[in-house]
Amino acid sequence: AMVFSRIRAVTTHASILSGCRRSPSFLISPTMRRPVFRESSHRNGFKIGFVRFFSELTALHDDTDASMDHKRPSCSEYDFSSRVLARKSDGGLRQRRPIKSLLILGDGDLSFGSLVTRLSNERSGTFSPDTDITVTVLEERDRHSKIYGRSRLNERTIVDGGGRTQYGVDATRLSEFVVGRYDRVQFNFPHWQGKNNNRRNRQLIADMLKSAMEVLTEPVVDSVTASSSPDDVSYIVPPGEIHVALVEHQGGVTSRSDQEWKMSWMVPVHAAAAGLLQVGLEPFQVSYSRASYRGVDKPFHVKEMPQLHIFAKSDGVLECPKSLQLCCRFELHISLPPQKDENCWNDTKTKRRQLSRDEILDAYIIRSHVQPLMPRGMEADVSFAGVFTRGQVDCDGLSSAAHLIVLRGVRRPVVREECDALRAKIEEAMLEICSLRGDKTGRMVSKPIPYDLLRRKWEADENNGVDARSWGSR
Repeated sequence: AMVFSRIRAVTTHASILSGCRRSPSFLISPTMRRPVFRESSHRNGFKIGFVRFFSELTALHDDTDASMDHKRPSCSEYDFSSRVLARKSDGGLRQRRPIKSLLILGDGDLSFGSLVTRLSNERSGTFSPDTDITVTVLEERDRHSKIYGRSRLNERTIVDGGGRTQYGVDATRLSEFVVGRYDRVQFNFPHWQGKNNNRRNRQLIADMLKSAMEVLTEPVVDSVTASSSPDDVSYIVPPGEIHVALVEHQGGVTSRSDQEWKMSWMVPVHAAAAGLLQVGLEPFQVSYSRASYRGVDKPFHVKEMPQLHIFAKSDGVLECPKSLQLCCRFELHISLPPQKDENCWNDTKTKRRQLSRDEILDAYIIRSHVQPLMPRGMEADVSFAGVFTRGQVDCDGLSSAAHLIVLRGVRRPVVREECDALRAKIEEAMLEICSLRGDKTGRMVSKPIPYDLLRRKWEADENNGVDARSWGSR
């Protein structure tokens, strides 16, 4: 009550001084702890305004404005080392290696590049002493300086710090604009210049990932471990990485429902189509200006927690964490022999033993025949879905056992066309040891979705009849 009495007294005094007849109003600024008073009226053709502050004038600046220097991040907030472990030069244990070259794409008003250059010059944290930093934007230099008020200031900071700025660079055609290879290509919050449109943003992501892959550093494998299993292979020079910062639900890999997945940009799918594997997902600390809202000098808001999606070129060695894997699925319907007489399933032409009824119903047995058909880096999960009967059960296979086959990429990108070729290969191989239901073969596999999303879908359905014991088996 005392506070608002003071508010009323101050604003009434302001009204008397300005000759205002309207009642005073006040607002609470997002960055202020106390109210801001505003009063305006027209007198003698002049607009008289009164603003009284109960805190510093700088508190009027929006927290998303271009001024973020007062909140300097520590070097730990931006990790500029490779996420793929490399072996020490003395042959010691594997560790992260500081990157030596960084290409920043679509950097708005150049504020992120300016911040990174300053951190690099401090020679602390995870920076290499000779890190080569190149910062690019789509606009030409003159147009960029007209759009962004801090353009020249940030450019000077980058150049004085030993970095480079490059204008007029199309992130979807990098090979035409940049020279050399980079340990990391980073694009923070990519968005086409217009209102939110998933189709256009997906196309931008797909084209950018394909383009960035062409300028990544090629890995150098330790010759001592080259012939070892993928888990034991070491890199002298780790492969280049692509880092893409997105709002939490844009990427799609953490989707918790079909609707959320369909509304996302499906970034892992486009990365897989480009031959990339997602090797990491981390929180992303935004401690720089975000002054690039639809191509104008206006900050955009990050409502959800930003995430950093990390991709690298698939080489059969890198492994995608299970929580980030993609998968395709299809159903394998195997005709069941009658319980009384299994001899009718013996193959008299090939003399090859056919699967018994109990073996057909066992998901582990089916997986033992499916997994050897997988290429290196692919895993197959098999779940028994149930027995389906049509009419009278006899040797014609009117009764069949359905198994859900899930093909997921561990060290290999999941592409629908390649998975469908695997489906055809599996069906052909299974025909040699059992009989498949004809009307259920030849059907294309599902579109790729996150493996975790598929697991949640099945676990949430208590009446699906799937044997949960076989999920992720072996």
